[in-house]
Amino acid sequence: MALSYSEAVAAVTAPGERFETGTVDIAGIATTVFVNGPRNLRQVFDTARVRGDETFLVYEDERWGFAETMRQVDALGSLLVEG
Repeated sequence: MALSYSEAVAAVTAPGERFETGTVDIAGIATTVFVNGPRNLRQVFDTARVRGDETFLVYEDERWGFAETMRQVDALGSLLVEG
């Protein structure tokens, strides 16, 4: 028997599952979040940095690896900070 969409979502977001969800207070608003997800953008970038030259982005005949993407992210961050 196939699961319905809502049953499938409930199964993968249940306690102990990879995509477990929970509720946290953000600025006074109860918000559903992934319990095991990154807490901030820095954690996302740190995870990407260890992937080296593995393919991150493909657009037509252009390919960027994780390392090149992170170089671009760092350059943008520098521009935003230093103006």
